[in-house]
Amino acid sequence: MLPQIYGDWVEAQLREVKLKPELQEQAERHAKNARSVNRRMTETVSRLAEDADAQAAFRLANRAILLQRQWSFPDEDDLVWRPFQLGFMLLTMSAIICDDSDEKAVREREIVDLLWFPTGGGKTEAYLGLIAFTLFFRRLKLGDTGAGVSALMRYTLRLLT
Repeated sequence: MLPQIYGDWVEAQLREVKLKPELQEQAERHAKNARSVNRRMTETVSRLAEDADAQAAFRLANRAILLQRQWSFPDEDDLVWRPFQLGFMLLTMSAIICDDSDEKAVREREIVDLLWFPTGGGKTEAYLGLIAFTLFFRRLKLGDTGAGVSALMRYTLRLLT
């Protein structure tokens, strides 16, 4: 559902934009990127529908983030993802779910997706949700072979101050 809503929004924006001719080339690059993002999110939804381990990992990741939220905010009973958080996870999960025989998805592993949002906007939950999904998926799919380092994080506190 989210990929469809995003795709509809992108196309609506493109219909409304009136650009000077000298800006058209850059606008087309942005449109191509936005459509690629939509395609990647849609592919993740399809992969989730087809892969029981991915579904289980997604449920477990949601549960882990919910538990973390409840420890921080005991009055909250539900986890509600902001659209950009879920979009980021859907954007990046396909390359995690795919196996090495899917050349297109393997190439997407080389893409660095930047998650930018103002302080307090929910970036941490988005990338921790993705990390939790990755950890659960690797263990479910690969068993003991999926153990080990799956994510590296570096906090640049100077940038946060």
